[in-house]
Amino acid sequence: MSTTLKEKPGSLLLAALVGLCACAAVVQLQGLSRQRIGLGLLALVVVVIALLSRQTKVVLLFAWVLSVGHYRRYELPAIAGVEGLYCLPADFCLLALYGWWAYELIVLKRPLAPQGPAFWRWGALWAVVLVVSAAQADDLWRSAGEFFRILEVLLILLFCRYNLGRRQWWSCAVALGLSACLQGAVGVLQVTTGKLLPPQEEGAWIRAFGTMNHPNVLATFLLLLSPMLLALLVGARRPGLRAACALGALPAFLGLGLTLSRWPWALALMQTALVLTGFMLMGSLRLKQVLGAIPVGAVILVILLLPVRQKVIDRLTGDLRDSIEFRSELGAMALQMVAQKPFFGVGLNNFTIQLVNHAPRYGPEAEQAEEQIQKGTRNPMVVHNLYLLLLAETGILGFAAFVLFILKALGRGIQAVRSSEGALRSASLGLLVGMIGSLGHMMTDFTLWFEPPLFSFALVAGMLNNVPVVAGASADRAPEERRLQAEVLNT
Repeated sequence: MSTTLKEKPGSLLLAALVGLCACAAVVQLQGLSRQRIGLGLLALVVVVIALLSRQTKVVLLFAWVLSVGHYRRYELPAIAGVEGLYCLPADFCLLALYGWWAYELIVLKRPLAPQGPAFWRWGALWAVVLVVSAAQADDLWRSAGEFFRILEVLLILLFCRYNLGRRQWWSCAVALGLSACLQGAVGVLQVTTGKLLPPQEEGAWIRAFGTMNHPNVLATFLLLLSPMLLALLVGARRPGLRAACALGALPAFLGLGLTLSRWPWALALMQTALVLTGFMLMGSLRLKQVLGAIPVGAVILVILLLPVRQKVIDRLTGDLRDSIEFRSELGAMALQMVAQKPFFGVGLNNFTIQLVNHAPRYGPEAEQAEEQIQKGTRNPMVVHNLYLLLLAETGILGFAAFVLFILKALGRGIQAVRSSEGALRSASLGLLVGMIGSLGHMMTDFTLWFEPPLFSFALVAGMLNNVPVVAGASADRAPEERRLQAEVLNT
């Protein structure tokens, strides 16, 4: 009996989990909504499949990537005075991943072998500065609650470094592409049918949300992930892979357009140009091929825009002046905060408090923003420029650490493109361009600070960090790993 349990620890763990879930369901079923019951059953199915399969980590990783796009907050009570704590469905999936990793290390005695450089340390440096910034904030506990989200970014980077081999890397890539496709498709359905939309004010624009809480969040998410599908569509050699990427890219780009976010429209065109330029520099495309594709793309774009041309024109010109004035005024307030506390800023998540102090007329809007937070969104009464927001809240030192972290991430992306080939190179190029586009969007917004784009950005950075090893370009890899990677490249 003991030998059987040692040989099949997964079966014992599965039985225990099913029993605990069944007991919890019996006690709590009557007080749960249908949505929560559905999520619970889905989570149970994922756990069963993961434990019964021989690729538990791959299944859990795939489920986590898909869950990142589902923005549904569950508020938690204050812990040791720290307020504003909440959890997301993705948090449970990440916890399961870390639990399985611990099981591999402790029970299965698998070695702790890094699959990439220690890139997460640059994020840790940024986190240290954020701790100092939070410690001198007017509302310390408000900053502490915000810091936990940054800590989760470090956990994602750390997990990627030790766990993203070739199979896990491509599992993440497929899940990211599928997530972009699904989010775009949901956005298309929301605009065309008027269903699946959150409650809105009368007369508001009907815009694509996906399963997120604001169209601009979806726009940032799709700017990050859609270029990978485009790059694989252009660079992949297998017809099946190219067809799959075409089917995924179409709803993703349509969903991006239907967010009615102006600056992301221009960024998407720039990203397309960057992807094509990248392939030309790598020798995969010729200039005449690109020039020949431009008229075709222009015709397709015109055909897609004709049915909604008036809506696009109204969106481009309707409230543009008010939007610019609003952003400019909040930007001026942010610079005043920097002048007041230049080194460590006013503290994470303290911008709105200081805004009311600097401009009391924003008091009613700030109170309304706090009510929106209770309904499951983030505070919109901050400067709509992520770089100015970080400069105001974390000071010059925090902003410098963030810029260093971003530059290192982009450097890893360039190295990934240089050290890989084939489909892996195409995917790496698309992910790098996606990072550039999402960072460009932050010149007029702060939506990268929301969990779906933020956690996806951390995953993309972790994936690009591991590409040299995945591609077989690492000089210190083990002989067996070298042989397996060579077989993959030859195939």
